[in-house]
Amino acid sequence: MAWMRACAAAVALTVATAGAAVADTMLPETHDAVPGHPGVTYMDLLRQVIPDLADNAADKQTEGHFSEHPPRHVAGKKFAAEPPDPLVASYLEDVRIKAGGRGRIVLLIDLGQDQESVQDQALMALYDDGPKPRLLDAVDVGVDKDTGFDDPKQLPLGPGDDALITESAHSNSDQAYVSHLLIYVRHDRIHLIDDVFAFSDQGCGWRRDETPIFTAPPDPGRAYRRIDVVIHEVLKRTDEDCGDNKIPKAYARTWRGAWRWDAARGEFKSTGGDLDRLDTLNEARF
Repeated sequence: MAWMRACAAAVALTVATAGAAVADTMLPETHDAVPGHPGVTYMDLLRQVIPDLADNAADKQTEGHFSEHPPRHVAGKKFAAEPPDPLVASYLEDVRIKAGGRGRIVLLIDLGQDQESVQDQALMALYDDGPKPRLLDAVDVGVDKDTGFDDPKQLPLGPGDDALITESAHSNSDQAYVSHLLIYVRHDRIHLIDDVFAFSDQGCGWRRDETPIFTAPPDPGRAYRRIDVVIHEVLKRTDEDCGDNKIPKAYARTWRGAWRWDAARGEFKSTGGDLDRLDTLNEARF
């Protein structure tokens, strides 16, 4: 997957701001009440995954440990990272979705980073929407330094289902790496559809950005809608004096990808596009 190669190639990292939705929205705290569930706090829900989660009187952090093994990584074992010790709960996001025609609560919380890892531990936990929400599934969705929900956070897959979009990011002085995960819930289990990597860079006199836009048009005869992505790649010149340095020409390009539900396989499958070619170009720019 391209975004994992990006993480491995990056050096001298600085922590980037997570998605705009994270930065610009007032986020709940662990002790806040869960809307629509009187007498239930986010701490109550999170303790179903992290049983000893509590405030540390010494440093005021909310800390804890997984009871046994950490939750599986949504992208598979090879993407799993060692959890930090202790887990330190920072920002928290709450999204309400439909899955299988039922209302569900999805929490996403950053739990910090182990010293040997290149990525944060980012817990995504799925709950039913009953009076006392019950944990249904939990996975790690961290693939980089900072992880949050994208903007938009979700896409309609049908009248009774929604897909989720996360983003993980880091940057250095001249480059920014953003990994988007497309996620859905089936039979109350969290599954990965695919990853979409976007890259931005700059130099004297120019800046290049890649902006993905996700949509979910109807797909008659299938259980779920099709998911489309269009990545707009734009290189603009900036007003800088670069001396004799050669400045690239401005341009705008469009890259596309799509995924459809495959009933025989019971999963979403790529229908082609040119994202692999874009990944190859981006790797050469690292």
